[in-house]
Amino acid sequence: KKFEFARNRGRSMLDRAVRKIAAAVETAPSKGIPVVVFNSLSWRRSDRVVVTPPSSQKSWKVQDAQGKVMPSQVLPPLSTGAGAETRLEFIAQDVPGLGYKTFYLASSETAEPGPSSPPPRDDFYENDFYRVEFAPGGLRRVFDKELGADFLNTEKFLGFEVFTMQSVGNGAGEFGRVQQPTMENFDALSRHGASWRYDPDDSGPLQAVFRLSKKLDNCTIEQKIIVFNQQKRIDCEVGILDWDGAPYREFRLA
Repeated sequence: KKFEFARNRGRSMLDRAVRKIAAAVETAPSKGIPVVVFNSLSWRRSDRVVVTPPSSQKSWKVQDAQGKVMPSQVLPPLSTGAGAETRLEFIAQDVPGLGYKTFYLASSETAEPGPSSPPPRDDFYENDFYRVEFAPGGLRRVFDKELGADFLNTEKFLGFEVFTMQSVGNGAGEFGRVQQPTMENFDALSRHGASWRYDPDDSGPLQAVFRLSKKLDNCTIEQKIIVFNQQKRIDCEVGILDWDGAPYREFRLA
């Protein structure tokens, strides 16, 4: 309870501080809806930002103060029904370190094009940075075009493969050495033929999204691979769902 209180209080204080600073920033509403993006790091940064425009329209363009258009795409709403909110993702480019930059949302008469034509396959994707090959349970290959080399060794595990084993804990931390897992009931996603599927709803000019879902003995593993088209970056998100309460199971990501 104390942890949750401290977390919530910290979020509230940060939100009030950021809103107070943003309110003092001079904007040009004639250019569109202003969005002030803060960079808490000490170096210049370009990264993805997700905002909720105050409108349900689906066609937007994002530009900086000089009128340069930023790559963007509309994401599926987090909920369905009458209250579903439009989510817009864009790349905030060159936000100065420990500073901020203002961007503007404006209506667009043309929708953003899709990521490629024809639609990507479920087992392969390529952009300006990578060639990615998918296999049941993980990634078989990631070829870096800039380096001209592969950077995965898949002799034992696939890239981003989830595997599980026995790991008997020994208390709340009052010990000198962390216990080691054993191979009892070892399991891995590649043993189950878990196939990937390309997600056209989450994909667009900014990213290509691939999903996997597989039921194991104690839970269901859901994975999401995001290959970014405007940045040299690949993300992996993992969910462990419907846990049955079995003790002493450890999960790792290769």
